[in-house]
Amino acid sequence: PFPPEPSGLDVPAWRTGLWERALSGSSSDGRAGASPAARQAYEAWSSERLSSFRFADDVDAMVRRLQSAGYKTGVLTNGHADVQRAKTAACGAGSLFGEERVIIAGAGDA
Repeated sequence: PFPPEPSGLDVPAWRTGLWERALSGSSSDGRAGASPAARQAYEAWSSERLSSFRFADDVDAMVRRLQSAGYKTGVLTNGHADVQRAKTAACGAGSLFGEERVIIAGAGDA
């Protein structure tokens, strides 16, 4: 789970804590604060991960063909809302399907 309940941590803090544990070899849960190296590692990982998070090359054309044929298309995803929002934004799901057809289960805005 992202992050484990009831940790009180948001996803970036929790993931930065995981980087802290990996870099230091400690078993800390990340609540004590992260080192600058852990914060930099998380930021680099997050940026790189999302910069290459795209639909496969032929997905856009396939979805447009389905839409032209009268099919309603959309994206339904689950998982932590903050994580899923970042992914759907990075791949341009809102532009392809329409923002109203990008549904993140459990986000409360569906």
